[in-house]
Amino acid sequence: MAEFRYKFEKGEAVEVMQDEEGFRGSLFEAKVLTARTKNNKVSIQYVHLVEDEETEKPLREYVEISNIRPSPRPNQDVGYRYKLGDLVDCFYEDAWWEGVIKKVKANGTKFDVYFNTSQEEIEFTAQDMRLHREWNSRDGSWNPPQRGVSQQQPHRQLQFVEVAGEGSEYAGSWFTAVIVKRINERQFLVHYQSLNTDSDDRIPLEEEANVERMRPLPPDGLSLMTRDYSKGQAVDVRYKDGWWCSGGVVLEVFSDLRIDVQFRLTGEVVQCYHSQLRLHRVWDSRNGSWIPPLTYLRRSPEPRTCNSLRVQCLL
Repeated sequence: MAEFRYKFEKGEAVEVMQDEEGFRGSLFEAKVLTARTKNNKVSIQYVHLVEDEETEKPLREYVEISNIRPSPRPNQDVGYRYKLGDLVDCFYEDAWWEGVIKKVKANGTKFDVYFNTSQEEIEFTAQDMRLHREWNSRDGSWNPPQRGVSQQQPHRQLQFVEVAGEGSEYAGSWFTAVIVKRINERQFLVHYQSLNTDSDDRIPLEEEANVERMRPLPPDGLSLMTRDYSKGQAVDVRYKDGWWCSGGVVLEVFSDLRIDVQFRLTGEVVQCYHSQLRLHRVWDSRNGSWIPPLTYLRRSPEPRTCNSLRVQCLL
């Protein structure tokens, strides 16, 4: 057996490869419970698999270290224009499945993907897809697939940002976009990941955005498993294709994985799953860092006018 040099850390987000009939080649999201290997195995807890359907208690088990890899960095393919023949992973029935794009439809917003293992062809949108990548356990690097990845728009060279929504109905919302080009020192042309034009909901929206409305993508690791959230935590909620930071606070965490969140600005209570939440952080443009909201309040008792949209995100 080859020597695996990569050392998994406790709490690390990973993906577990299954080799059982009907699941061969699929990757299930999980987190490491203990970094110490036991008979070349690692203890993990699945994100979407459960031990019992009635209690929905997350499944825990020891798995061969050769069947585990770190989770790829999320959102790295935001803005990528998928094309015919791209080798992709699609999120379907609680797992990532490797397939190839056989047809591009609806002006590049929907795709028919063929899965060789099941010989099925299923339609997906970009939100449930990512470019397929192979992981090298010896040096921890991610290798591109041998076919299907366009070098025309290398995603590593794109700059991804979040853009604040405009108007009272979008107060406190942030939408993921990629910078297409700089117009001047204060203006950029951005291409949204999930917003479409009013005239045709199949065409992604592009618009000019002022620098005051933009911030970098928040750091990885802000999305937790259900049982890692607790009452009183400040959170952002994924809703209507954007992240809403209007004073969201965890109100209750239920045993069936549901989470109640209350928006303090409106008093509204919404029910979510962990996949719709992330811990709330504030972008401090003066220092170029993400900080917890209470820290921001102590450091910025009188925020500047250009940060007015961000003020509405604070608790």
